[in-house]
Amino acid sequence: MPLVRHRKVLIIGSRAVGKTSLAHQFVEGKFVECYEPTVESTYNKMVVVGKDEFQLQLVDTAGQDEYTILPHSFIIGIHGYILVYSVTSLRSFQVVKTLHNKLYESRGKMRMPVVLVGNKADLALQSREVKTDEGKKLAESWGAIFLESSAKESQVTQGIFMKIIEEIDRVDNSYSRSTGCCLM
Repeated sequence: MPLVRHRKVLIIGSRAVGKTSLAHQFVEGKFVECYEPTVESTYNKMVVVGKDEFQLQLVDTAGQDEYTILPHSFIIGIHGYILVYSVTSLRSFQVVKTLHNKLYESRGKMRMPVVLVGNKADLALQSREVKTDEGKKLAESWGAIFLESSAKESQVTQGIFMKIIEEIDRVDNSYSRSTGCCLM
């Protein structure tokens, strides 16, 4: 029986970008049209990536803005981050830049496993304020994975959470290789 590994992932971004909808789609396999704004919710789901089993704990945060002071709970014990903006909101794109900088500074400028998500990609092209290329360039500058999604689409949403697990392992493994450190 494979060892179950635990991963805690923070979903963070501006208000009304679809963080909760992404979490619901991933955990329950359905799109929730209406719900109360999130204060902070936690979801758990067992997932298999390759031959490994993971107990994934998702922390769905309340909407953030660039003036938010990040609590220690957003840094301590968190393995990876899903930063979400809406492709229909340039402001939400600016907010994820600020949030990433705050997380990076708070973690002591360590490499962070990050997936940047441009959500609401299903909405009409004329309502788009952030181009796909802008999201890609930002993610590249962070050394992060970039995906565009719609919380209405289960397959794309599943991919976001698989990517963050892979990214956590990639960053963790790069530390052990780069430091030449070994535990005895």
